[in-house]
Amino acid sequence: MTAAAPGTAWDVVITEWTLDSFLRLLARGVLSSADYRGVLRPDLVLLQQGLPPVDPKFQAHAFWSPAKQGSWVIRGGYKMKWHQLGALQVELRLAVMALPGQVLLCECYDRRSPAHERRKLARLKTQMNLIAAGRYTHRGKL
Repeated sequence: MTAAAPGTAWDVVITEWTLDSFLRLLARGVLSSADYRGVLRPDLVLLQQGLPPVDPKFQAHAFWSPAKQGSWVIRGGYKMKWHQLGALQVELRLAVMALPGQVLLCECYDRRSPAHERRKLARLKTQMNLIAAGRYTHRGKL
């Protein structure tokens, strides 16, 4: 994947999985509206540059990395990571899928344990297969 040509922006698609996961995190008090507006959304807007985004933040493995299950890279899958976010100081992850000209936001979750992370990445693979088959709900774009 390459960065978008100057003057063109990639579509950043919000799926129903993304919306549902953000609402669950808000309800649990893991994430606040201020966290979303002030921290997450500005980073998500950078995805409109294409992949990999040219912003230096995306060069840090602690913030952006390919999604992996063990040593296997999930082709077209990535993770955005925020550390010590919100009042609960959680490690927040957002799984994304890259397609030509668009990035689909899949599921956001707080990292609780390595086993929890493995389950969420298994879900990403399932979600990616559903997206490839056109079986997902589009809830908007950034």
